[in-house]
Amino acid sequence: MEGSSPLFLTTRWTLLDQVKAPEGGAALDELCRRYWGPVYSFLRRSGCAEADAEDLTQDFFHDFMERDGFSRAEREKGRFRSFLLGCVRNHFANARKAASRQKRGGGYEFVEVNEELDGGDGLSPEQAFDKRWAEDLVDRALLRLKAEWEENGRPFDVLAPFLSGERGAVSLAETADKLGVSLAATKSAVHRLRKRLGDLVKEEVSATLGSEDDASDELEHLLQLLSR
Repeated sequence: MEGSSPLFLTTRWTLLDQVKAPEGGAALDELCRRYWGPVYSFLRRSGCAEADAEDLTQDFFHDFMERDGFSRAEREKGRFRSFLLGCVRNHFANARKAASRQKRGGGYEFVEVNEELDGGDGLSPEQAFDKRWAEDLVDRALLRLKAEWEENGRPFDVLAPFLSGERGAVSLAETADKLGVSLAATKSAVHRLRKRLGDLVKEEVSATLGSEDDASDELEHLLQLLSR
């Protein structure tokens, strides 16, 4: 049954509720693991050297846990993405202030953002955060899709290249021959795969939104960043 994947992810709000519980360590670890990438991307694009960005990301989550920062996120207040971005922006500003007060060595190194840091795409730190957020979200949807598809004994890896458009030299006809099914059946399978991926991406997006947020607006914003 679709939607019953063993990798089905609870919403961010369910995880946050679990974090607030006495035995919330596992949920807290899961939240930190999921959002390490966007935080690191923001800090790198803000001018942190690679090693410093890693350290500062670690510091951010450590401080966030110490201050019970996740407990301040509430669904009624809006997107979890916006909440976390605001938190890391404040953490970065405080780190820069602390570094500027140090008169001798130590601390973090902040540099001007150049083409090496921004990847030539011209994204702001906030956009880099959102793009990595979107990439990780799609990756989670793909993992769920793979688990669902294979749980029902259907081939995923052979059809997966047709999800991104980067199928290389392999055609639908060649794929049909490889699977030992008709071309029509292969086209139908690809169509179902793409549709299910779209549904799972929407689920992942909705799981991070506030009670009054529009999933369509959030999805459009993230897809625009993925295209850059």
